[in-house]
Amino acid sequence: MFNIKHFTVHIISFLILYSLGLKAQDPVFSQFNASPLYLNPAFAGVGEGMTIYAHHRNQWANINSGFQTYAVGWCSREPKLGGGIGMTLLRDVSPGGIIVANQANLQYTYNIVDPNETFSIHTGLQAGYGSKRLNWNGLVFSDQLDPVLGVQFPTAAAAPIVGKSSYWDFAAGIIGRFGIPYKGNIADNELGFSVQHLNRPVESLQAIGSRLPMRWTVHYLTTFPIVQFGALRKYYLYLTPMARYENQRNLMVTTFGLSAATSSLAFGLMYQNKTLPLIGRHTNALILTAGFRWNVDNPIQLGISYDVNTSGLNTITGGVYEISLNYTIRKARIIGEARNNNPLKCYRFMNKSYFR
Repeated sequence: MFNIKHFTVHIISFLILYSLGLKAQDPVFSQFNASPLYLNPAFAGVGEGMTIYAHHRNQWANINSGFQTYAVGWCSREPKLGGGIGMTLLRDVSPGGIIVANQANLQYTYNIVDPNETFSIHTGLQAGYGSKRLNWNGLVFSDQLDPVLGVQFPTAAAAPIVGKSSYWDFAAGIIGRFGIPYKGNIADNELGFSVQHLNRPVESLQAIGSRLPMRWTVHYLTTFPIVQFGALRKYYLYLTPMARYENQRNLMVTTFGLSAATSSLAFGLMYQNKTLPLIGRHTNALILTAGFRWNVDNPIQLGISYDVNTSGLNTITGGVYEISLNYTIRKARIIGEARNNNPLKCYRFMNKSYFR
């Protein structure tokens, strides 16, 4: 008997195949601060010590397992190198595994730090190697469908000549961190800009020479204490407004919101929009986030989020979930300290907040 869910899957498969002739676009994380090296290669070595992170995004899980995106990364501040180094691995899988993309990247960051540690500038470069392949046998075409029995016939569609591609990929970014006096405290600020796919690599699966469009990102956040509580020990409640704007050819994503956090707990709400102007009817999603942190000396941070879609897709898709995990070893080094014993202290940013 004809199954509407299976029919939906087949239509999506067809759309994925059709999109092979279009310009591909990168996955977009809702928890963009949880995958810092994906956001901007200049984050390598910006934080204290060594950080390891993992991030998973599950989009539309009810449609043939949905779009699955995995990112893992590692970075370390290395004073002997004048900054930091990092590595990221990314895997993006379309519904049913029809298209699978993998990429490995290496990052290097050079840090410029004010001697008084009132600000720091971080410039980053990234070199990567990516691959993409098509699972032709996973596709279903309209000429295979019986109106009652579903998939019954072979297709007359011809398989692509290539079906896979591999390419070198380069990126660059810059981040500035600085403090602004705020009611007897300091409001920490972070402003960054990055450009991915500088060389616009050819990643076509049909040997037609289509190039991956550049993706450029502007991101900003600030954090400041608003409430102090505790009798024997002082605790603070921090507010963290944040924003990100990404543009990749015809795809524009604007995300901004607010998080309230203590040293161990955070909750936030963000707004996402993919069309100008930024008005209510153009809202794509409201993003609910929560974060938990353990072990102040070598913190472990867990983040979860759910996108409440407002653009017409209902709960039949399964929504969008993300989970992230970060672990920092503050005194770890790969190479060691510089000869002059300078620990290369960057601007001390958000020491008691969940996000750094």
